Amino acid sequence: MKELRAAGIKIGLGSSSKNSILILEKLGILEMFDTIMDGNKIHMSKPHPEVFERGAAELGISADHIIVFEDAISGVEAAIQGGFYCIGIGDSSVLSKAHAVVVDMSGMSVAKMLDLIQ
Repeated sequence: MKELRAAGIKIGLGSSSKNSILILEKLGILEMFDTIMDGNKIHMSKPHPEVFERGAAELGISADHIIVFEDAISGVEAAIQGGFYCIGIGDSSVLSKAHAVVVDMSGMSVAKMLDLIQ
């Protein structure tokens, strides 16, 4: 996330949870996010793409310029339905609808993200 910030890349969180801000505060990373779209701001849960669409609108970035990282099938479906590029995190046989899948976020970098979307 620090590398993304240093590169001027905006970061958003999209979650159906209503305690996202509290969790990010406790982790000490709240300030890393340019927008937080959570269950307090949305009406439709994933697999509806509202959480990602509203987050993109708050960031002022179109879906085709956003990468969504998702660890759940419903989230992958929401991202794809909304026109976002989606990288699944976890088991590729479960998250097979994602454009690309990584086992976890260890070693993730801006360069690796660019490799995954090409």
